[in-house]
Amino acid sequence: MAPIIGKITLSIQFNNEVKELFSHSKNISNKTFSYRQLVGLPEPVKRYFKHVVKEGQPYISYARLKHDGQFRIRIQ
Repeated sequence: MAPIIGKITLSIQFNNEVKELFSHSKNISNKTFSYRQLVGLPEPVKRYFKHVVKEGQPYISYARLKHDGQFRIRIQ
């Protein structure tokens, strides 16, 4: 029974911490990306951004990912 209570407690604590983090995030989705922002960056970085981000694309304020699996920990 104790492991279940521990998991529930940890889950509640984690959810509260996530809510706290999101409460401090600012909404920047009204801003847009411009290739002018790439001035002064190394060429590989410029190529990457030009490949993955479109001119005028809105910023992302935040993202939440869910991992449904296990991490393999290897100690050397």
